[in-house]
Formats: sequence, structure tokens, C-alpha cells
Amino acid sequence: MLVPLGSGEKAPVVAPLTTAEQAAYTAPGPTLDFGNKVFAAWLDKRQLHSKKNEAPLQLASRILTAIRADFGYRFDMQEAKNVSLVCARPSTDCAGMSYLFVGALRANGIPARALVGRLAKPRKVGAGPNDNGHDQPHVRAEMYVANIGWVPVDPTFANVDKARPVDAFLGNDTGDMIVLHIDPDLQLPFPDQIGRAHV
Repeated sequence: MLVPLGSGEKAPVVAPLTTAEQAAYTAPGPTLDFGNKVFAAWLDKRQLHSKKNEAPLQLASRILTAIRADFGYRFDMQEAKNVSLVCARPSTDCAGMSYLFVGALRANGIPARALVGRLAKPRKVGAGPNDNGHDQPHVRAEMYVANIGWVPVDPTFANVDKARPVDAFLGNDTGDMIVLHIDPDLQLPFPDQIGRAHV
């Protein structure tokens, strides 16, 4: 959790991202297609571009506010999660919201990544393979802030828990998720081909 430094405290030294990491976590991809004109139009409409002297965490707060205002929650494991498609829908799930958040930050040159995995919770009784409660799939995000490091963010929890300010979901990791991989479009090697998994 992000907390202000106390009197006399010094922030720990945080190594900057390497050039390769910076490039990887600001790049577009098949799902994070933030260069698409539809997604660019959503950014323009919601004015989700960095303002002069705006800190990355301030922009992140504005992005979360826009996601909270524009989208309802609806779980659909089979639905395409390209940000250019999700931004035009009235609702999406944790993957869609997290990818929107990551795509919006990357479009502004801020390193961000999606964490794909499962909540560390037991399977709900009676849940089928296509139900959210079966394997408890979940996607969260992280953004990299200079001199702070990777900051955890859960756009979905910020969306559904509207009683709390969005800033309560910046830098607050509940520690209840098992991360299986980073970012969508995971490439899986097969003996005769390269398969791409969309999560």
C-alpha cells in the first residue's frame, strides 16, 4: 500500500526500468491495441491525456474515474477483450477493465502491465466451467512510477465499490491473487505451431 513517508523516513532506492522493460511495458499488442482510432477517440472524449505537470498517479486516478463512470460489470469469459472493442461497450469484466487501464496508461507513455491469474479463494459450490466462481479468474494491473516502483491497481474493485474513492484502489494490494502470467496474448509453444492464448 502506498503511504506517505514519516518524519525522517527515506524512500527506498528503486531501480529504474531497463530500456527493454520500458519498451515492453509501453508497447501495443493484439489485445492492448491502444493505437486503434476507436480507442483513441475514447481517450479524447474522456480527456485521458497527461496534463502539463500531471503526476502519473493523478492520471491513473482520472482513468479509474472514467472506467467507473463508463462501464458496468459483466463477466463473459468468451468475449474479445481488445481495448478498441471494450471501450465501445457499456459493460465488461475484470480483464476488460484492467486492459483499458493499462492501454490508457501506455497510450500516454506510462509503463503498465496486466496481471492475469486467479483469486486465492475456494471454488463456489455448483459453479460450472464458464462461471466466474469456478476457477475464480481475475485480472489486475500495475503501473510503474519512477522512484516508487510497480504500483498495484485493481480497476474492477474500483468500479464495483463506488462507496470508496478511486484513489483507495491505487497502490492497495489485498494479497489474494495468484498471478499466472503478465499481460494478455500469451504465446504458448506447441510442437508444430505457436499458439496465442487470449485471457
